Amino acid sequence: MAETILTHRANHTRRGLSFDRDRDTQTALHKAAAKNQLGVVRLILTADASQAAVAGSYQRNALMLASMRGHGRIVGEILSLAPDAVDVNATDRNGKTALMLAVDADRAGCVEAMLDCPAARRKLFVRDR
Repeated sequence: MAETILTHRANHTRRGLSFDRDRDTQTALHKAAAKNQLGVVRLILTADASQAAVAGSYQRNALMLASMRGHGRIVGEILSLAPDAVDVNATDRNGKTALMLAVDADRAGCVEAMLDCPAARRKLFVRDR
C-alpha cells in the first residue's frame, strides 16, 4: 500500500497532498484504483477527494480505471468518498464514460455499484432528460 504512494511521490503540502504523475501521466490514485488497492484509495481520497477528478492517460480518471477492471468495491469507495469531485459522465479519449467502460468489459459488479449510489445514479441519467 505505502509502496504505491511512495512510488508516486505523494508530497504533503500546506494545502494537503499533491501527487506527481508517472511517465504514463498516472497518479497514485490511478494506480491504486487499477490494482484494487482499497486502503490506498481510501487514504488518498480522505486526504484529498479532488484527486478523483484527475484524468490520466487516455483521459481516464480513477473511477474509469476501476470500472473497466471490475473493481466494484473501489468504484463504490470513489463514489462514496468523492461524490462531488468525480464526474460520472466524464468521457475518456474514446468518448466512453465509466459506466460504458464497465458494460463493455462485462463488469456487472461495477455497473451495480454505480447504479446503487443515489448521487451517481442521479448524475448518470441527467443527459437523458
